[in-house]
Amino acid sequence: SMKLEFYNINEDSIRALAALPALESFELIECDVPAAVLAPLKQWSRLRSLTLECHNLHGDSLDVVTELKELRQLHLRSASLDDDDLKRICQMKSLESLELNAAHITAAGLEHLNELPRLNHCGVIGRLTSSPALLKIQKTRPDFSIKVLH
Repeated sequence: SMKLEFYNINEDSIRALAALPALESFELIECDVPAAVLAPLKQWSRLRSLTLECHNLHGDSLDVVTELKELRQLHLRSASLDDDDLKRICQMKSLESLELNAAHITAAGLEHLNELPRLNHCGVIGRLTSSPALLKIQKTRPDFSIKVLH
């Protein structure tokens, strides 16, 4: 397990981190990181939990994250995600817990959460916490919990 806060991440530091193949949990808090710098992280085949509080993480920069096929927990609270980003994330069928900033996600975008068969927890920042889409998932899957994050 490793947690880095307010750290200046560059390609050399990510390469050094990528050399830790047994890492199962990683948190990168308040670090602005170019998406290309994150590319070596896909070598973490044993990673189960990932927290990235990076404001510039969206669009194509999510590709590195979505390649982590064994990931169980994903927390993207600072990212400005939209419907297309959530659709990308929902290709990660192993996710059990997802926390995200839904400020730019519509109710229609939240429907993608139905594509995650193992998802049992969703933490949401934003106005959609009482969305019919989330409530529908909660009705059909009694083990599904929604948490409002601040």
